[in-house]
Amino acid sequence: MQRKTYRPNSKRNPWRNTWKDKTKKKVNVHRLISLLLLITIPVFCIGVASGVLTRSADVYQYNLKSTQAVSNGTYFVSEDALIELLGDFMSGKTDTFALKEEVEYEPENVFTAQDEEVMTQYRQVCRRALAAGIGGAVLSLIIYVLLVRWKEKDLMRRIMGMSGVSLFLFGGLHVLTLVYGPVRRVVYGRWIDFSLPEKDYLVQLVDNSFAVQLAVMTCVAAVIFYLILLYITFRLAGKRNVFKRSVWAEPQK
Repeated sequence: MQRKTYRPNSKRNPWRNTWKDKTKKKVNVHRLISLLLLITIPVFCIGVASGVLTRSADVYQYNLKSTQAVSNGTYFVSEDALIELLGDFMSGKTDTFALKEEVEYEPENVFTAQDEEVMTQYRQVCRRALAAGIGGAVLSLIIYVLLVRWKEKDLMRRIMGMSGVSLFLFGGLHVLTLVYGPVRRVVYGRWIDFSLPEKDYLVQLVDNSFAVQLAVMTCVAAVIFYLILLYITFRLAGKRNVFKRSVWAEPQK
């Protein structure tokens, strides 16, 4: 009987080397796309939380009442009028950051032209943060829709657990850039002028305590947004193995 001959790489060849075939792994496009959620979810949570809070007059009211900066200041102004000005200016209702003393004889302007310029720069940074958060939300929604259409429920659960870790890291960096003065100047110095004198009235009102309070509020709001996303993930994909398995693990059938 004549012996059959096979090509070296033929699947019918019983003596072919199959070790290379076993080591070849296909690129899982679904997993690579889902990894973008590790960035888009923290950007969405922190960006939207920061943008919404800085537009709210309640945040400035809480800070001014807790620090009593108005009563200890050098000008006679109403706390309510100051809070209204901050809320209206940051929310875009007015583009003029100006306030006069509440005295009958020759009332002075409380804020200088440089103060108005700094607040305009700060408002622009907050708007950029909000825009980045909205962009992160849109990208996260698109990826979620794709994962649902691909029926990658196990992958959704696992990537959502990992995004909690990335949110913690992003939140820590956000707090560091707000609270620690040298880092804050390096990160935001290209957009905001930090050369105001220490005796400036705006500096007395919005001191480092405001940055600390804003950082804490932003983190709390970001966690709330994340918990809402986690609940949505539970509803869509179930609760199994959200925090226990790696995103690179083989999916469960």
